[in-house]
Amino acid sequence: MDLETTRNVVISNMPFRTGRMFLHGAKFYETEQYILTVYDLMAVPYIRYNEEGTIFTTKNKGFISQKTVGELIAVEAMGEKASGYADNAKRRAAMLSCDLRG
Repeated sequence: MDLETTRNVVISNMPFRTGRMFLHGAKFYETEQYILTVYDLMAVPYIRYNEEGTIFTTKNKGFISQKTVGELIAVEAMGEKASGYADNAKRRAAMLSCDLRG
């Protein structure tokens, strides 16, 4: 799997309301051995509460550990480019009027 596909799957699975998590919530690193996604809790501290849920809501609970990881595994197993994820990421970028390269 390449960096672009990984990024599109991760971004497509992020909860979306104002776009802050979409724009600042994850950082991506690539080496020869692996691709690493880091969720930036300093920039978007509520990522933790979305992932773990609270007593008030569990709507997005598990969006990283279950949904995102599960879809990354599925895309890797299928060996596809996952163009649907790229389309979804571009639609979200258009809603925010920003340029999403990739």
